[in-house]
Amino acid sequence: MAITIDIPSDAIWPWPRQLGQERDRFYSYEWAENLVVLDIHSADCIVPEWQDLAVGDTNRLGQADRFPDATLEVVKLNP
Repeated sequence: MAITIDIPSDAIWPWPRQLGQERDRFYSYEWAENLVVLDIHSADCIVPEWQDLAVGDTNRLGQADRFPDATLEVVKLNP
């Protein structure tokens, strides 16, 4: 599924920058994420403290105690 959003990229970029377990969620269905006990909760606004993202940062895909290796590393950043 896809949608078209007619706004500039600098208005969209803050949302994917918030992705992850310890930040926002994964922009899917919250009930499905929590069905597999990810305990993810959605933000409905841009959170300033989640906007700092740099090459080398890691982003958790699940709780650290349950999924210690479930991370992604930022290898390139081109907003």
